[in-house]
Amino acid sequence: MAVPPPLEKQTGIVTVGDGTLSISSVPVPPVSSSSILVRTCAVALNPSDYKVPTRLRVSGHLAGGDFAGVIVAVGSAVASSDRPRCKPWVVGDRVFGAVHGCNPTNPQSGAFAEYIDADPAILTRIPQGWDWYKAAAFGGICVGAVALALYKEIGLALPPQVDVEKDVDSAVKVAHSLASNDDLGRTVLVYGASTACGTMAIQLLRLSGYIPIAVCSSHNNAMVSSYGAASVFDYHSPSCAADIKTATKNQLRFVLDCIGTAQSTALCYAAIARTGGRYVSVERYPESAAMRKLVQGSWVMMLDMFGRGVDMKGGYDRKVDPAARDLGRRLFAGLEMLAQDEDIRPHPMRLVRSGSSWAESVLAGIDMLQKGQVSGEKLVVEIRV
Repeated sequence: MAVPPPLEKQTGIVTVGDGTLSISSVPVPPVSSSSILVRTCAVALNPSDYKVPTRLRVSGHLAGGDFAGVIVAVGSAVASSDRPRCKPWVVGDRVFGAVHGCNPTNPQSGAFAEYIDADPAILTRIPQGWDWYKAAAFGGICVGAVALALYKEIGLALPPQVDVEKDVDSAVKVAHSLASNDDLGRTVLVYGASTACGTMAIQLLRLSGYIPIAVCSSHNNAMVSSYGAASVFDYHSPSCAADIKTATKNQLRFVLDCIGTAQSTALCYAAIARTGGRYVSVERYPESAAMRKLVQGSWVMMLDMFGRGVDMKGGYDRKVDPAARDLGRRLFAGLEMLAQDEDIRPHPMRLVRSGSSWAESVLAGIDMLQKGQVSGEKLVVEIRV
């Protein structure tokens, strides 16, 4: 069933060969048998929206990852069985999710457009009471990356709403051999806790029965605590790593780094227990900062959840990862229940309005991100077709 878009062309934001983005007229993507066409109502911005184009340096690829909108067409082969506990997709459903923007293997895949070719497995229905902005701020890039880090890489227990393959009656279970039933064994450090990935990680950890402790700038302490952080440490403090070791009695084993710089990696490694542990970053981190043999480090890309591999220069290429794809399918189905029950919420949102069009607002917001002018907020832009 479909309500076809009124035009063959649409406004989109595409990559330029010099690593920047520009506004362009692009084709409305066709609806394949296995995809869903979404009319975009709002998009959210991420640091990857300016980082990835600088790595690709090609022209004409649609950019953007996070979005919210309404379904206008459902592919004939889209199966409801891919979404346990959820109703089948129908035209008119209000949804949020993510797509693989700046995609060399599919240049028409990107959220910064008026119509989006969406993956049915990486979508979630918008709960009643949520507006487009709140839904776009939730999106899918951050929650996907965090879930891969916590559940696939570290091996922590899934929230029961996501662990749909099992009969789970409690979120408090420990899936990793290093964890124990005491509070210290269930403690997970989130560095960069005031980012959108950070607040998402804190909430998922709470839902899974773990105790998140946070590292961020002190002016974001109250916000981070409101999302569920048990304690907060200031990364500006020269004793930050030592303070964490004292608070955790030198028993911290699990760390999620939402920044991935030399500074953040070094601090995280220093905070981990003397006996070692796991460090995972949502960014590719400098290996020169990972100096401890007893700490196992790795990094994730949310794009693995699309199940098609990633073709990108500079060490960012990825092979198809079936386990990541399966986690994505389960995660976005489970998010429908979590969001509906208000067990999880997006990052604080700021609406960007600049220039004479939504596309100019997106470019202005990306410029703000690139210049470091955003802290503790998710930038969102309304799209009117």
